[in-house]
Amino acid sequence: MGDKKAQVEVTFNWMYILIAGGIILLFFVGLIVRQKTVAEDNLANSVVRIMGTIFTGAGVSEDTKSFIDTSGLAEMTFYFSCTNGVGEYGLQGKGAKIKNNIDPVFAPTEIKSPQLIAWSLPYKLPYKVIDLLFITSSNSLYYLYGTEDDAIIADFQVATQGMTNVFTLQNPSEYSDVDPQQNYQIRVVDATGTIIPNLPLPQRLERFDDERVTALVLQGNKADYYQKYGRGWKKLTPRPLEIISLGGERDAATFAAIFAGSPESYQCNMQKAFKRLQAVTGLQQFRLQEIKNYYALQEPSGECMTLVSTNPQGNAEMALQVHYGNILSCLASGTCLQLVESAQSLVDINHDLSLNCIPLY
Repeated sequence: MGDKKAQVEVTFNWMYILIAGGIILLFFVGLIVRQKTVAEDNLANSVVRIMGTIFTGAGVSEDTKSFIDTSGLAEMTFYFSCTNGVGEYGLQGKGAKIKNNIDPVFAPTEIKSPQLIAWSLPYKLPYKVIDLLFITSSNSLYYLYGTEDDAIIADFQVATQGMTNVFTLQNPSEYSDVDPQQNYQIRVVDATGTIIPNLPLPQRLERFDDERVTALVLQGNKADYYQKYGRGWKKLTPRPLEIISLGGERDAATFAAIFAGSPESYQCNMQKAFKRLQAVTGLQQFRLQEIKNYYALQEPSGECMTLVSTNPQGNAEMALQVHYGNILSCLASGTCLQLVESAQSLVDINHDLSLNCIPLY
């Protein structure tokens, strides 16, 4: 009887030890996992904070391309979004992120790459408004197609020299042979509207995820976005987006459309630029008032005063007022095409002022 009781006690003791040992083991495993999670979160926050600093520096380094080594983060996925005028970027699956409602950042929706490329260009309408920041990666490929008359394609090709992820298609057959190889995503830019969406999807692109293959059709100041849908293309823009720009070389607004991951992201970031345009135009109005006060004392009925304020057929003061009103309308309604006309009026008046008077900008 005593032996049986001893056996039960020994068995119970071993069960107790196993249970207690299991609890202790789970505690330490949980502690390790928690510390690992905390360490990963801290790393993610540090990475995003550093990238934010790099992007800020790139944004003010006008017309300078920065090639950023991210080989140690090649397994991490950066995401970029913009909603209701607030941009956001960070690491997918992590809480680390940065929000920004001031600086326009145009980038693919996702980037997973050993190298990021950051580049900024000044946006002028007609005076400088802000630098538009473009973010892409070495494994995000851009295929350009256009005719000899498509200046934007030639200009983009020249402007992106040094970037090994930009290619020009000479004819539709080269489009059919597009091979993504081991790259992360593809964008086709068609300045003719003939290959997208009319030609069949290149066979080698069929195996790619739909969201990693996109296209942009540029015709004049209008842009249409497409995304791969099975073996064809799905149009993402119900109607073409208006590119608000005065054109010319290195057209920042058009280049931004090429780099933007989606039409929503493009419009959202351009709204940031238009908000900045409102502030800058307010400063231009203040500057113009000082110019007006100067000529009111020096030559109140002279040619310069006429160009600045008194010419009923058109003057700088009137043109700035119209431009400011168009900005407010653009921000309220999202319809901004009238900004191009009022900006061009300011270009013409500023040219006349610059001949013999104090220019506006």
